[in-house]
Amino acid sequence: MTIIRLPSNPRIQVHSVFRLIRPCRAVWLLCLVLGCVPVVVSAVELADIESRRWLKLSAPGMVIISDASESQLRKWAAEIELFRRGLQLTLPVSSARNETPVTIYLFRSEGALRPFLPVVDGKPARAVAFFNSILGHNLGAVSLGGSRFDARERIYHELTHWHLLRAGVELPLWLQEGMAQVFETFTLTGDKLRLGHHREGLFEHVRIAGTPPLAPLIQTAELDISSAGFKHGRTDLFYAQSWSLAHMLVFGAEGGSMMKVTNYIAALRRGAGPEEAFGIGFGMSLQDAHARLDTYIRSPRWRMLEFPIGRTGLPEHKVSPVSASELDGSAALLLLAAGHKLPAQQLISRLLNQNPADPFVWELQAALMMDPGSMSADRAVGPLARAYQLGSRNPITCCLLGYFSLENGMPVDIGTDTLGLFHAALLARRGFMPAYEGIAASVLAGTARPSGEMRRDVLAGLALAPTAPLLNLAAAHLEITDGKKTEAQSRLTRLLAAHPDLSMQLRQKVGELLAAAESRSR
Repeated sequence: MTIIRLPSNPRIQVHSVFRLIRPCRAVWLLCLVLGCVPVVVSAVELADIESRRWLKLSAPGMVIISDASESQLRKWAAEIELFRRGLQLTLPVSSARNETPVTIYLFRSEGALRPFLPVVDGKPARAVAFFNSILGHNLGAVSLGGSRFDARERIYHELTHWHLLRAGVELPLWLQEGMAQVFETFTLTGDKLRLGHHREGLFEHVRIAGTPPLAPLIQTAELDISSAGFKHGRTDLFYAQSWSLAHMLVFGAEGGSMMKVTNYIAALRRGAGPEEAFGIGFGMSLQDAHARLDTYIRSPRWRMLEFPIGRTGLPEHKVSPVSASELDGSAALLLLAAGHKLPAQQLISRLLNQNPADPFVWELQAALMMDPGSMSADRAVGPLARAYQLGSRNPITCCLLGYFSLENGMPVDIGTDTLGLFHAALLARRGFMPAYEGIAASVLAGTARPSGEMRRDVLAGLALAPTAPLLNLAAAHLEITDGKKTEAQSRLTRLLAAHPDLSMQLRQKVGELLAAAESRSR
């Protein structure tokens, strides 16, 4: 799962921000490399896609599009709905943010999915599923042609990731991956759900490698595991270690419980650091947890959780045919997410000719025009501005335009100022952190006179992310402006303590603000 962050530099670098509109480099794959021949989606394959009958099922927070039968579509929708119900029951996440809708594409066969699979390092991938985020859409593409168990695991794994994103704080990578692996083995038997299925292969992997040092494990932010000081520099070991730790903390006989995971997330929300939050949430030190995990992975006994879950009250799903233009838009979005720009361009050109007033088509054009290797976003701004003028309030579109305006020192000519763009993003998606960080960047850039509204916005962002560097810098700037130099100094000191790895540019900004606070006191 790829988490995309906006840059922390108050002087915004547009090429970093525009990663939000480009497909993520890392995608969730179960792949077997087939060879070195480049994958090209042919016109024949596109025609085959269009010739099939596609159906769309709409549910709260979720859309499923499939070329399978309506009965298959409804069966999968009911199962996914029960999983989401069980997920919230066992790991409740109350969110101050709106959910990002999830779109899942269910392909009837591996052959039907093949044109949409990504190219990894110049080589084609054969996969049962892949997941990605682009243009603010969470997408999943799954083949129903293989094992139902494989398809179910991939869907459940990614739905858990999307569920955890609602927590309102960026969660440690070990927790994201560990809990996603715990929930991917979710099963329903009658009116009961079961969690915690034993996976001997993962335990064995950790036994052979040795119990990991937990301090680097819980602080790992990227899947370059070798840089975190692990014995093995492989992502599969990281996944096994994360799952083993999560399994022990939830199912271990010595006080394991799902409620402690919730407490851990709550401590992170309040701004506690990784190690402090671990102690608060799980009631043990990292040293104690290491000793318990070492015993746990060598024990042949394990527990599972079983909960009653009602199958009644499931929503009545509406199923409708997918129109030709909607199918073109969906296919273009998936192709862009997988990195297939040429066939996506063919579909987008057709859509622009047929539906020039559709803002979504212009957003697709912006994604197409972004060059992953380019340091400039100039080419994408025109289509994004056109999408906004046509009524799009996609929070990604609003924030990208806002950040572009900040970088260039002048607003895009679309009838609103930079702060208006960030407020539009917040109206479209409550709690959208990139918008709060955009407002913070505006404060630091001095593009507008500080106002009561800006102060409220910065505080609202800090309520969601108490240790966010950009928001704390903006808050300190406002405190200095208001003559509260002691509060600003304390805030900046806490920021440095919470982020020992703060970038040189941000440390420089902290130094500037501390100097400004000191000069105010003279």
